Amino acid sequence: MPYLKSYGIEPEDFLPASCRRALATGEDITLNPSQYLDFLRTIDTTIPDKELLKLGTQSSLKQWVPAIFGALAADNGWEGLARFERYKKLTAPIDMHTTHEKNRCRVEFAFAGAERALPRSGVLLEQVILLTLMRTGTGRHIVPLFVEAPFEYSAEYTEFFGVAPRAASCNSLVFAAADLLLPFRKANNVMWEYLEPVLDEKIAASERYYGVVQSVRAELLRMIPSGSYSLEKLSSHLGVSGRTLQRELQQAGTSYQHECSQAQSELACSYLKNPVASLQDVALLSGYTEVSSFTRAFKKWTGLTPGQYRNQLPSHDNTADTVNDSSPNGGAAERSNLSAAPPLTSYLAGVHRPPHWGNATP
Repeated sequence: MPYLKSYGIEPEDFLPASCRRALATGEDITLNPSQYLDFLRTIDTTIPDKELLKLGTQSSLKQWVPAIFGALAADNGWEGLARFERYKKLTAPIDMHTTHEKNRCRVEFAFAGAERALPRSGVLLEQVILLTLMRTGTGRHIVPLFVEAPFEYSAEYTEFFGVAPRAASCNSLVFAAADLLLPFRKANNVMWEYLEPVLDEKIAASERYYGVVQSVRAELLRMIPSGSYSLEKLSSHLGVSGRTLQRELQQAGTSYQHECSQAQSELACSYLKNPVASLQDVALLSGYTEVSSFTRAFKKWTGLTPGQYRNQLPSHDNTADTVNDSSPNGGAAERSNLSAAPPLTSYLAGVHRPPHWGNATP
């Protein structure tokens, strides 16, 4: 944290009150996914590339981070990649995906949330940390086959990677298979025997919480159009008490209110793609009885009014008259019964709530 403060980043800029209190007492700080995303965006606009590179190459390996420690205790680069991917989720809401290709391996990073695109600083840090890890593990100056991302890299990164990064639609770091077969030095392997069971237990817990959130999201998408989706109704549908549900969501880094907003936003965007759906219909099916309240909420979710959102859709999705956000009918030629609305069954296909989830008592 002192490192970030040297660049004018203050905890209150991106941490909630509970985390600021933990910082003052020296406790561990936990950010939920949206807070972590805000944190990366703050770094994007504050820390210069040269210092961001230093943060990824020096600071990361000096801290005890499960994904890094586990990877360094591996036998070789292949096993190191697998461990880094597995334990990454314990420290950050970032998904790492590896693709084994002929004579090489491609690594991609994405944000583990509805918004999959990682901010620039997130991609740079992950790529730098992973390559630093591979060089540290093997004791060799490994040079990737190529590095790419949907943004520009500064000259410092070309020097660090040993190859000029290139522009692409998504990020990737590609290693030669031969480099991944190089043995890792064994300094950390003794401690790893004791730590692996503990980390695996934490992984199992995080996967359980992820399943809880997925169940909540699927159920809310079914319930919100009916207008009856209170916490009590939701917890009853899921077979748990309200207190248990709130506690499980909190442990997963989210809340009932946040998941409601996410589901309502997703529903609204889906219904607005139906050119004959009136604004009043969309509002009602998104859980709002007042068009004005829905419009304010939608702008908070997307930065656009419903009319602006509909008008910027591709022409094949937007054949209705221009939407007037002040009109209860949203500018549609006729009030629709939404029988032709795009169904959400494609989204919900295969998402089934387990018959019993948790204990019904708090």
